[in-house]
Amino acid sequence: MTKKAASLLALAESDLAHAADNLRTHPRRAAFSVQQAAEKMIKAVLEKERVSYPATSHQLDDLVARVPAGNPFEGDFSPLTRLTSAATKYRYPTAWGGVPDDPPIAEIKEDIAAVKLLLPEVRDWLREGG
Repeated sequence: MTKKAASLLALAESDLAHAADNLRTHPRRAAFSVQQAAEKMIKAVLEKERVSYPATSHQLDDLVARVPAGNPFEGDFSPLTRLTSAATKYRYPTAWGGVPDDPPIAEIKEDIAAVKLLLPEVRDWLREGG
């Protein structure tokens, strides 16, 4: 595992913990944090695969599209692309200038569970040499 991939996974784990810790009190922040965890996890796989990607991109659909065919996580990452909007949707005023509604807590819980399930699998795959 490269140093950068290891760092991305460590940051993803931190983001995921932040999401879980803030789920009830700050659901908008939790949604953003789980999106960030997914983004960093996908980028760790792209690092291992030596696939270039925009370092500052939050577009999970673009990142997932870069995962090479045959990668064991290709299908697992696809459902996470719906998290893309959480990168900005809950952190900025709405189009009409208001504070965005909180995302559904049940949905964030599902997202946290999905990323939490994948993180150790990605870590093992990276350690094993992919």
